[in-house]
Amino acid sequence: MRPITDPGPESRQTKIPVRVCFFLHTRCYNDSEVRGKRMKKLVPFLLTATLCFAGGIPSQNIRGEYIEARTADVYTGPCFANSESGLVGELAVFGWKIDKGSWQGVSLDGLSVVGAVKASATLGDVYHTAYPVKSILIVDDKATLDQRAALRSFARKMGGDLLQDVVRVDYQPIALNFENNDLHSMKATLTAGTLAKIQTRAMNEGDHICRNEEVWYQPLTKVAHAMPVYALAHDFKGQGLGTTWSSPDKRSSFPSVQHGAVHSPVSRRRNKSLREEVSNGGEHGLLLL
Repeated sequence: MRPITDPGPESRQTKIPVRVCFFLHTRCYNDSEVRGKRMKKLVPFLLTATLCFAGGIPSQNIRGEYIEARTADVYTGPCFANSESGLVGELAVFGWKIDKGSWQGVSLDGLSVVGAVKASATLGDVYHTAYPVKSILIVDDKATLDQRAALRSFARKMGGDLLQDVVRVDYQPIALNFENNDLHSMKATLTAGTLAKIQTRAMNEGDHICRNEEVWYQPLTKVAHAMPVYALAHDFKGQGLGTTWSSPDKRSSFPSVQHGAVHSPVSRRRNKSLREEVSNGGEHGLLLL
């Protein structure tokens, strides 16, 4: 793993190694077990992830939630994935809600930031590059001027290559909530004013169409484990990308809970397939990377 440079103004030359660790409510399988089984069902457990990033201000933590949705199924079988590749999946909305933490020495407690992207091809396709990518940011309108700058910097760090060409920044009220504050319900709603929305539910039996579905595309930000959910709503109505969209009723979303000190995620240009680890219910696993 390569070191990264601390973005904080007081320690710009400090280089800190990256360490990622996750605590999750699931049973862990190794890569060969998962690929051999070609799981026909997904047991719908929401990831509870602990993501430890190094970077930013030393000893500072970021705690909060993350959600994304795109215009292609992320949990699907080969027939559906091949039919969508190159035709859809180039559009996505994703966002972070920071419950507690600082970035570049600025407190971001209770604030949120959302990104929307338009890629050149299906995001995550291992055979075709999705770049160049055009993006916009929606920043929490409750933020002060310093907090707005810190939220933009945080999003660019977490979004990696996807948020390197930001053509527009809007300021809107943002909310990310789970039904009854129950993370395992997988019923999440993200709203960014009138510009973007994601609403999800857990997968159910009717969502297993091919009976050989698997996690086909990895999440858009650095998360070692994420369980896909069903997107009841996925809308973008903003300006700057040359298009708007509504892509409901797809197996196209990943929510997660993130805790830790933040580092820069791996470049999305690698487009590697996700090493899926599927929950088998009721057991606790620990994976250190």
